[in-house]
Amino acid sequence: MLDGWIKVHRSLLNHTTFTNPKLLKVWVWCLLKARHKSGYAYIGRQKIFIKEGQFIFGRLRAAEKLNMPPSTVWDYMKILGSDRSIDISSNSRFSIITIINWHFYQLSSTGVSTKNEKQMDTNKNVKNDNNIYINNQHKQQSRDRKSQYQKKYEFDPYVGNKSSGPTEEEGRTIVPQLKEEYQEKLAKYMKEQGIRNEDDIDWTKKPTETDYINERLREIRKKINNTKVEAI
Repeated sequence: MLDGWIKVHRSLLNHTTFTNPKLLKVWVWCLLKARHKSGYAYIGRQKIFIKEGQFIFGRLRAAEKLNMPPSTVWDYMKILGSDRSIDISSNSRFSIITIINWHFYQLSSTGVSTKNEKQMDTNKNVKNDNNIYINNQHKQQSRDRKSQYQKKYEFDPYVGNKSSGPTEEEGRTIVPQLKEEYQEKLAKYMKEQGIRNEDDIDWTKKPTETDYINERLREIRKKINNTKVEAI
């Protein structure tokens, strides 16, 4: 009974049920409870035939599952009944709930999922799994590159890196400004691209902070050297 899945149509967004959280909870619970195949069920010693889209309802058990008072659950069930979302057939012991239009939303035109539909669902799931794997792999490569470059060019802005980073003087004067400049550009880029987390940036294409600072330092040094040459 708990296996499988259900379809939820986007038109629900425009339905009054969607505006009431508790009513929506009861409605989704009804969809999840409905049988996807006809069959028999026992209530005590009584054998009952339950069709697709139906389920046996008892307000006490429903109240326990929905974490609501029994009277509240029953009120919401009656609202769903008045909205023609469900049909309620009751006796002194229990009710049979029928999801109206169950076949229209949950099943194909033949009443069962066709072989092609099942294959399409399988293909979609495989494609989604592959996309998730590729995206995660790409993100990991991107993070690895960022980490690699940061280790390679790691520096203390107030000490400098003798091999490739800024000098001590540059670390005190220029680097803080370049850091601020980079963060402003990065924030602007993330906003334009709709990116919320730096881990989602493609660092194989976007320079890291260290890349940016070293590149800008080379430009500044070159400009200073050219100025010195002109002065001579």
